[in-house]
Amino acid sequence: MEIFYYMVFGALAAVVAALELSKSNKDRINTSTAFNSFKNNYLLVYSLMMAGDWLQGPYVYYLYSTYGFGKGEIGQLFIAGFGSSMLFGTIVGSLADKQGRKRACVTYCITYILSCITKHSPQYRVLMIGRVLGGIATSLLFSAFESWLVAEHFKRGFDQQWLSLTFSKAIFLGNGLVAILSGLFGNFLVDSLNLGPVSPFDAAAILLSIGMAVILSSWTENYGDPSENKDLLTQFKGAAVAIASDEKIALLGAIQSLFEGSMYTFVFLWTPALSPNDEDIPHGFIFATFMLASMLGSSIAARLLARNTIKVESYMQIVFVISSVSLLLPILTNFLVPTSPKVKGGGISFSGSLQLLGFCTFEACVGLFWPSIMKMRSQYIPEEARSTIMNFFRIPLNIFVCVVLYNVNAFPITIMFGMCSIFLFVASILQRRLSAIGDKPKSDDRRKSSSSSIYRALRIQNAATKKAKTPAEEDWKIKRQVLLEKRVRSVDVKEAFRLQNENNFVILDVRPEAEFKEAHPEGAINVQIYRLIKEWTAWDIARRAAFAFFGIFSGTEENPEFIQSVESKIAKNAKIIVACSAGGTTKPSQNLPEGQQSRSLIAAYLLVLNGYSNVYHLEGGIYNWFKESLPSVSEE
Repeated sequence: MEIFYYMVFGALAAVVAALELSKSNKDRINTSTAFNSFKNNYLLVYSLMMAGDWLQGPYVYYLYSTYGFGKGEIGQLFIAGFGSSMLFGTIVGSLADKQGRKRACVTYCITYILSCITKHSPQYRVLMIGRVLGGIATSLLFSAFESWLVAEHFKRGFDQQWLSLTFSKAIFLGNGLVAILSGLFGNFLVDSLNLGPVSPFDAAAILLSIGMAVILSSWTENYGDPSENKDLLTQFKGAAVAIASDEKIALLGAIQSLFEGSMYTFVFLWTPALSPNDEDIPHGFIFATFMLASMLGSSIAARLLARNTIKVESYMQIVFVISSVSLLLPILTNFLVPTSPKVKGGGISFSGSLQLLGFCTFEACVGLFWPSIMKMRSQYIPEEARSTIMNFFRIPLNIFVCVVLYNVNAFPITIMFGMCSIFLFVASILQRRLSAIGDKPKSDDRRKSSSSSIYRALRIQNAATKKAKTPAEEDWKIKRQVLLEKRVRSVDVKEAFRLQNENNFVILDVRPEAEFKEAHPEGAINVQIYRLIKEWTAWDIARRAAFAFFGIFSGTEENPEFIQSVESKIAKNAKIIVACSAGGTTKPSQNLPEGQQSRSLIAAYLLVLNGYSNVYHLEGGIYNWFKESLPSVSEE
């Protein structure tokens, strides 16, 4: 093997070791003994789960080929895996919020173990079943474990900043060190012990069984939505509403899909890029080098996340730009570096060497991406629907990967890399927007200020003329504090119906106008707090694209005329019950210590800021109104 590979691997190993050994107090987070025990338990389980996944990866294609299947049939098996993740995985993953995240993690183990067992059969149908099971397991791996961790972390009262430590360590170990060791162990089983290409799958099943035993013996259960009567369809609707009504969640999902789509495409492209003329390259060693670069990225992320002065939303803009440039190298070298004679075999070309360095840079960005996106998801995704929304994020990703797999031979490799580079640049633009709107007040002094100063400081501003944050975008803790101080009471749908008929309460439906016209409580008045995006500026087009990424082709924005419209229809001394689709709550629960924000609670907050004194809130939302078969009308 050429010395160039050893030089790259050695340089990366030296930098990673230097970073880990040179950490100062500013790069470390002071934690408690209880947290360290909790963190180490999770890292053990996560490492075992990732080892079970990494052991299989390098041998899936090879195993299928030893069974005599061609490239087309193998491609169909891979498409089935991603399609299963998109369809069945989304449903199964979303059930984690309802049935419990611990159960979902155990289901991952069982499903993946069954998938490993199917690899012993050379029958195409059995292998197809295994790919379907593997797709379901993949969705659970990338949603259920993180959802359990975040909920359990806050349930135990640990500091929010400590969560970033667990994330960075999980990526450093699970996506770095464990990946390298798994590759070496798989190679030992197949090549050194001559146990055959199915042996890594048997080893994966054993590790998954050990991890499942640890989960069953040491993990406690936690759930998403505290309500016990919410069906799966309602969960999906609630997740879609959360994405459509909260620009931060939509942006985060689009960013994740753009980056992961580029990352999975890179997985298929790096081999032909480095050996276009069938050059003899050490695939296993290069894979280990990539994983070492990923460890470098996660080590850098750990330092950045440990410092409160550096915002994750800020540095990720730079990460996406660097990753975009790194995937441009195959295109640049194709035009700028003289091509060598097309002779099969031989060592890696000069162009390939440059690309390898660029790909290592991209893998370092991947190592930075994972703990950082986990941190942002913990900040922006509502707890009660975390698994559901995270699996929504994977729908466009899986569609994209299936399309790429189906058309991988239809386009030149430079076109594919160019497309990925563009996606990553768009991700940097969306990240810049997320950084702008995600900036929230953090000083304790402001949170301790009196309600009167909050009222004076917050004024309703027209969103069309003022770019700064509006009251509707204020931190939920501040909004909740105001609602509690103003004694905004929550009522269920039956109580709301009684108040409407006996006490002349007005039901203010703040859903979008189209939803209101489709069906609404009888006698309700509609003023939408969020409206369809109206303008067609470059930024508005980007926002529409972010919503469309999730199949939501009617993206919304804050209605700047909300208060004026309410004042034109309802007097300040009127008794109002504010209603939206899901309802939300100000009441704390085990998994939601601050309650859960909703459109109706945002509207109630704006109303009390502007002088409305008799404001109530509909708990359970319009969905529960319809479910209880209370009087409703349609204007369609």
